[in-house]
Amino acid sequence: MFSKKSFNLENDLEDLTGKVAFVTGGNRGVGYYTVKHLARKGATVYLGSRSEEAGKIAVADLEKEGIGKGKVFNAWCDFGTPEKAKDSAEKLLSQIDRLDILVLNGALSPDSGVVSGNNGPHSISSATGAPTKGALHAFEIHSIILLSSPFLNWSIQTLNGNNITDLTFGTIEFRDVNWSSFLSQINTPALKSIGFRGYTPFNDLVTFMGRHQNITVLSVNNINFDDWCRVSNSMDSPSSLLDKLLNAFSNVQRLSCCPQGLVSLLSGVLHPSNPNVNIFPRLRVISILWSLGIGQQFRMAIVGDILAPIAHKLKDFQRAVFAIMYRADAGSTWRACPPPVLEKSPGGILYRPVAHTNAGTTPEASNNNSPAAVSVPPTSTPSIATSVFSTFTEIKLEVTSRADREGVPALMKTLADTFTNVKHFRVDTRARAGRPAQENRLMKLYLCHHILKQFKQLKAVHIDGVRSKVTEREG
Repeated sequence: MFSKKSFNLENDLEDLTGKVAFVTGGNRGVGYYTVKHLARKGATVYLGSRSEEAGKIAVADLEKEGIGKGKVFNAWCDFGTPEKAKDSAEKLLSQIDRLDILVLNGALSPDSGVVSGNNGPHSISSATGAPTKGALHAFEIHSIILLSSPFLNWSIQTLNGNNITDLTFGTIEFRDVNWSSFLSQINTPALKSIGFRGYTPFNDLVTFMGRHQNITVLSVNNINFDDWCRVSNSMDSPSSLLDKLLNAFSNVQRLSCCPQGLVSLLSGVLHPSNPNVNIFPRLRVISILWSLGIGQQFRMAIVGDILAPIAHKLKDFQRAVFAIMYRADAGSTWRACPPPVLEKSPGGILYRPVAHTNAGTTPEASNNNSPAAVSVPPTSTPSIATSVFSTFTEIKLEVTSRADREGVPALMKTLADTFTNVKHFRVDTRARAGRPAQENRLMKLYLCHHILKQFKQLKAVHIDGVRSKVTEREG
C-alpha cells in the first residue's frame, strides 16, 4: 500500500510546543520511543501503562535520557474491558483539559480478537475492538498509521460500525494510500461532512460521494486530478462523465477549497462537453482557503488572477468566506491544485494534467507548496479583482500556535483595503491553547483592536466561536 520513503524523526517531525499527547502502552518498546520523540519536540506527554509502577519507571528513565521534568506524566490505562477503558478515560480527563495527539499503541486483529500491546496480548470481544454503534459521530485521521496494516482494518470497522456524520483526513500527506481500495470498503450512510486537508484523490472522492449522497459539506485541498483525467479519457460517453459528477456533488451545500481548486470545480473544465452545466446545483456557501506565513504579504493581484474565471459565479452564492491560516513558518497548509487542462487531439484525449506557474518571481509564486503558485497567467484587471473581493462578506482567520503580533497591523490593513464588504470577522485561536493564558488574551485583544480599526462596515467579531456585536469603536 505504501512506497518506501525516508523519514527522520529529528528533522521531519514538526514542532509540538504547546501540544498535549497521550500514548497508550508507553512504558516500553515502540510506545516508549514515541513518548520520547513527542516530548523532545515540545509536547506535554501522558505515558499510558497498565502498570502504574512500570509507568513510573519509564518516566524516570526518560528523565535520565534528558527529557526534562514536567514534560512526561504517568497515566494509568487499561483497555481490557469496557469498564476499565471508561475508568481509564475518566482518570485521564481529570488530569488534563485538552488533548491534541492520541497514539493508540496497540494492534487489533479482528480475526483473532486480540489486542497486542507493550504489556502483552490479551483477549477482547469484538464489541470492545471498536466503539459501540452510535457512540462515535466524528472521526478524524491525522496519522497515516491508521490507514496502514495492522490498523487499517480497525479504522474500517470503526467507520462502518458507527453513525459517523463527520469524516476528516488531516494535513498529513496521504498520497501513498490506496484510496480506491480503502474508500470502497467504507459504508457510512449517515455521513454529512467530509474533508481532505492534506491531499485529495479526486477520482476516488467522486466515486465515494456517489455512494454517499447525504454529504452536504465538502472541504478539499491539494486536489489530484490525474486519475480523473485518465478515467475521463477512457470514458466512451461524455454524458457519463457529467452524470458521475452530478451524482457526487449535486447535494453539496457548503464547499471549502483553495482558489485554483475552486476554479477547476466550478469552471466546467472537468466536464468539457457540457461546460455550462452546474455540478453543484445546491451550493450556497463557499470558503476560499489561503495560507500566510509571518512577514508574507497578501497579494491581491495573485488571488484575483486565479479567481477571475469564476468571478461572475461568486455573486450567486448566499455567502462567500475567505479563510486565512496565519502561521509562523514559510511552508503552507493549503496547497495549490494544478488544474486539468483541456486539450484537443486526434487521439480523443480530453485532458492532460499540467501545472503552470506564474511567470512572476515572487517567493509565493515560485514556491510549489504555496497557494500562490498559480496555474493561470495574470489576466484580471483591477476592476475585475475589486469585483471578486467585494463578493466576500466574511473573513475567517486561524492563528497558529507560533504566530506573533508583529505582522498583524499590516495584514489587517491589507485585508480591509481588499475586502471592502466584510460584515463578519471570525478569529480562531484554539491552535494556541498551549500558550500562556495571558499571552493568548493579549493576542486576542490585539487582533480585535486592529480588526475594529481597519474594518469600518463590520456587524460582528467572533472570537473562538463567541460572537460580539460591533456597536462602537472607542477604546
